[in-house]
Amino acid sequence: MNGLIDGADRVFWWLRNHPPVTAGIGVAVVAVVAALLLLGGGDKGSGGNVPASAIATVGGTPITNASVAHWQTVYTASNTGTTKPTVAQARQAAFELLAGSAWIVKEAERQKVVVSDADAKRATDDYLTQAATSTKLTKAALLKQMGTTEADVQFQQRVSLLAGKLQQKIVAGLPAPSSADISKAYAADPERWAAPSQRDAEAVITASQADAEKAKQELQGGATFAAVNQKYSSNSTLSGSGGALKALKPGSTDASVERAIFSAPKGTLEGPVKAGNGYMVFRVSKVTALPKQTLAQATAAIKTDLTTAAQNTATNGFLAQLRKRWKPQTACRATVKSSAYCGTSA
Repeated sequence: MNGLIDGADRVFWWLRNHPPVTAGIGVAVVAVVAALLLLGGGDKGSGGNVPASAIATVGGTPITNASVAHWQTVYTASNTGTTKPTVAQARQAAFELLAGSAWIVKEAERQKVVVSDADAKRATDDYLTQAATSTKLTKAALLKQMGTTEADVQFQQRVSLLAGKLQQKIVAGLPAPSSADISKAYAADPERWAAPSQRDAEAVITASQADAEKAKQELQGGATFAAVNQKYSSNSTLSGSGGALKALKPGSTDASVERAIFSAPKGTLEGPVKAGNGYMVFRVSKVTALPKQTLAQATAAIKTDLTTAAQNTATNGFLAQLRKRWKPQTACRATVKSSAYCGTSA
């Protein structure tokens, strides 16, 4: 799955601010939690079988008040922006982190997917070593700055590894694109494949169309892409770059993003357009023509693009089934307002 369209950043703040070391894992985890939230909907359970010490259960396993309070504190500490979350926002985020993680853990148990303590510890050590080196802090100082503990990091790394293994199972055995598929894609997107260009653009990708409309209004009023990304972005890559997409070439990112950017004129504010699981507003700032490509020359990039699309489709199907299976098994107290996770049975 592509790193540009990682719409769950807004929920999996830990992976947004402290991405896992192992390649591909962060994409897997954020994709799982993002799609679970975006699918949303439904009624919440009564919480009749939820223990007094908990606010919810997932498959009978409690999400305790103590764990929510702990991750609420972590969430607040890890948000370093000028606008701090409210108590309610922090508690909501903590619950959704724990519920989303529980769904991944439960599904991994059901499919007999396991991560050893040694692998989780190794991933944690690798992450903390790299992060400490890059920030020039000791491990203790780094953990203090992050507002967390080594056990918290290991929890996140374990969930990340489980999500990565589940994703690997989902996409294993998918057929390679056929020659006919590649020829059809070449003919359907001439701006990307036959007469390509290299483009610079500024963009913001949001979780909802409503947020995209608000971002566009602010951009029309003179706000910068950097500012609207800080306010509305659901994508860590873009928010980290101030919304800048430099030297974008066909086949380098998500097809829905490219179709919009490579067909747009230079200098006009465009969108919102659907982009993966989110909505994008953008402006092309530079267009550099590239040599025309024959079908043979474009085949490798098209094959990669079609393979990624097939993997995304397979993953989205899995996520729909995951929600269908675990949301009814997520019982919440009436005080929990999360239609994305709270189901109808205890």
